[in-house]
Amino acid sequence: MVRNLKTHQWFGSGAIVAAAFVAMNASAWGQEATPLRMQAIAGLTTGVHVAPAHATVPQGASVRFVQSFPSSGPVGSGLGSGLVWVGAEEVSRTDSESVAECFFNESGTYDVAARMVTGSGRVEWQNSCRVSVVSTPVDRIGVENVDGYTRVIHVTQGTPFNVAYDYFSREDSIAGLQTVEPANTLRRLDGRRSRRAQSKSIREGEVFVTSVDRTITLNAAVNMRIFSDVVEWRVDGRPFALGQSAEFRFATPGRHTISVGPPRNARELTLDVYSVEITSHINGTDFIRQGVPVTFEAVTNPPGFEEYITWIATTKFGTMSTVAGAGRTFTVRFDDTVGDDPDNGRFQWLGVRADNVAFGQDQKAGACILPDAGCEDALGLRILPTACFDLGGSFFGALTTCAADCEPAAACCLPDGTCTETGEEWCTGRSGTWQGVPVECATKDVVVIDHAAQAAGGCGHRVETVLIWGLGGGPAGSCDPVLGDRDFWKTAYDAQGTCLTFGSASVPAIPSGFFGTGSDPFSGTVCFLGASLEIPGAGIADTVILRTGPDPFAPCDPIGANQTVPIEIVELSLRSIDPISVGFNSGATTEQWDVAIGLSPGGQAAGSVLTASKTHCNGGTFDTTLNIDGEAAFTQLGSQGAPLTLDLGTQVLQSAGGPWVHQIGPVNAHPPGCSGMVYGLNDPVPGADCPVCP
Repeated sequence: MVRNLKTHQWFGSGAIVAAAFVAMNASAWGQEATPLRMQAIAGLTTGVHVAPAHATVPQGASVRFVQSFPSSGPVGSGLGSGLVWVGAEEVSRTDSESVAECFFNESGTYDVAARMVTGSGRVEWQNSCRVSVVSTPVDRIGVENVDGYTRVIHVTQGTPFNVAYDYFSREDSIAGLQTVEPANTLRRLDGRRSRRAQSKSIREGEVFVTSVDRTITLNAAVNMRIFSDVVEWRVDGRPFALGQSAEFRFATPGRHTISVGPPRNARELTLDVYSVEITSHINGTDFIRQGVPVTFEAVTNPPGFEEYITWIATTKFGTMSTVAGAGRTFTVRFDDTVGDDPDNGRFQWLGVRADNVAFGQDQKAGACILPDAGCEDALGLRILPTACFDLGGSFFGALTTCAADCEPAAACCLPDGTCTETGEEWCTGRSGTWQGVPVECATKDVVVIDHAAQAAGGCGHRVETVLIWGLGGGPAGSCDPVLGDRDFWKTAYDAQGTCLTFGSASVPAIPSGFFGTGSDPFSGTVCFLGASLEIPGAGIADTVILRTGPDPFAPCDPIGANQTVPIEIVELSLRSIDPISVGFNSGATTEQWDVAIGLSPGGQAAGSVLTASKTHCNGGTFDTTLNIDGEAAFTQLGSQGAPLTLDLGTQVLQSAGGPWVHQIGPVNAHPPGCSGMVYGLNDPVPGADCPVCP
């Protein structure tokens, strides 16, 4: 048993000066040193924490320190052989970490350090902790009081835009920390300003409530302040942090118990966390008019917390009344919210926030194409989209004018596969293909593709949606004399995309620990859109399907027949619309991860088929059944590390009613030797372009 070497005390202010954390250059290992950690101290803490720069422990305590190190040290040194402990005795070592123990039997001040030393004796880096040992029994250590803090929201009718916008745009929720039991003593927002208290002393038996994504700072008053650095915070019984203060933020709704102090003398509070959804308005769909009172409504998950919802309104120009409120509904009127911006011309921005969610309206004026009236921009003054829609017009685009930009509108196929109705010059200036008057984009999930100009990203023929795992028809197929016919598909644009539900009967839940130590299990729905394959000839496609059998029909086969051919999927590239939020330690912290869907490297299941029906002389419809062995890849936002992968198993995906044609236009558009059937294209007028048969 080795006791720490006692070190000198620093005097001057009368207090012992804490040793600073040191992380020296670790270039020999190509990475920074990991922090020194401290295991549980009997009667005082319950888990492993990053060791503070200074820690006070009771006399007689036994403390274990843990130092992780790179898996390889300098050449010839062996795995971690350069790690040396000062003031502690090593009790175990693996290829990745070393554990040392200290027995503090006498009062005083001690230094513990883990040093990485090269063969020449040079210290590459060092982590240290100064420990003060006092003759205080652990059962005398306790927490006298806990205060809760949230950032004060203070807005008035004359609040400057930048101040109000700061509340609106912050990542942190604007919800307060409010008391439910035994009485709500914290005053809520009224229509003029915030009167919520900045801090609240927590009493036994009180239940607090706030929304998700709200940062709460809790401060513990320890009866013996010298132990403040080692007072432990726990969430639902699990160790969370050390120190007098701690910040908490929960990403998902639920009830949590937060405790602080030695387990036998801990203080506890109960926190209910809810999330908010604005149910009355959708961003980009519902527009707010000036001078008209508008009422916003919201609900909470779980239900029953609507009375605690906090609202604020803000705008860049003009005024709004009221600017703040609370409860299920909030009524506000915006006036004179259109102004001039040096970069954007006529411009409007306004927003309404409800705790963790927001509705924003961002409009830049432009030209408007009115029914039977041509282009209109109010004598050179651009019109906002809302005014254009009110007149039944088609908005030409932000910052456009009739004199400079406006032309007769028609469908424009853009390189990303979307269709918008614009003038020819605007369309071609953005590498699109203009379809000409009177062609229109019928629905948002219609993609316009030119089969003959597929590789160049052109467009010209309407392709209806074909639901193959949410996929829509894309660039028509290519022919290979050995591999067969390949059909290229583009995931149809849709606000919800293609969705998978982890934890459902067909897709496994993501287990705990998958994203790292302490990660919570993940179940939920993730929605995807296509990511271009970026392979020659695929254009904007994100999926490739191979027909391994012959065409079901020859051009002159009779109408009314049905045929089935084998197919298989050979390429797939989908990306999540939004990252998923992964919780750690029961939601105490969160990380954001992107999700990609591709094909399993182990090959694909057999049994996929395409059944075609010939309904007119130039084509018909087809149904598919695809057996897909998929793989999900998860990448943490901002991380340069390799993605984590998860096998999705075999998914059976079906579609019905997809179109196909023999040929496009009066002349066969296929290169010599390719298929006589093009999947994903409608014949605009069945029979008009029929093959010439004997």
